[in-house]
Amino acid sequence: ILTVRAGLALDPAGKAGLAQLVADTAQEGTASRSSEQLKREIFAMGASLSGAAGQDSTTFQMRGLSESMPRMLALIADVVRNPAFPQAEVDLLKTNTAQQLQAQLASPQFVANKVFRQSLFGDHPYARTGATPESLPNIDRAAITAFHTTYYRPNNAFLVVVADAAPEAVFAAAEQAFGS
Repeated sequence: ILTVRAGLALDPAGKAGLAQLVADTAQEGTASRSSEQLKREIFAMGASLSGAAGQDSTTFQMRGLSESMPRMLALIADVVRNPAFPQAEVDLLKTNTAQQLQAQLASPQFVANKVFRQSLFGDHPYARTGATPESLPNIDRAAITAFHTTYYRPNNAFLVVVADAAPEAVFAAAEQAFGS
């Protein structure tokens, strides 16, 4: 698990949902791997990769066999350190997010949670629950890149590894993947 201390509460005004779009698009290609290559490598290891933005942090989680740990760490390092944020993937994710929002707004539970958070937190950033139909058009590739550059830094993240492996092996693999 790699956690970056930057979540929905840090989304700029008018760009609610930006932290989640950064997490989503980071998984869609890096400087050295296309979206398809990433998915193939993850699948070949029998692993999974997910990224989700919460209120205060964004977490990338990889699950797989301990024997694949060095490769998984290298892959997650590439995703969080070198995302390409391909424009086509940004556009596709924004379209998909807009469709998901329409479906969510038809859910009484979603609407109740949104109203509850707004009533409880008012104008505070904790009232945000993610992208809105109004904020989504304001999020572009430049905003995604700027958010990543600002918050995805070594002094603003931490790595947790749970594996059937010697601590020395875990440290060596983490240093290999993230050492620079």
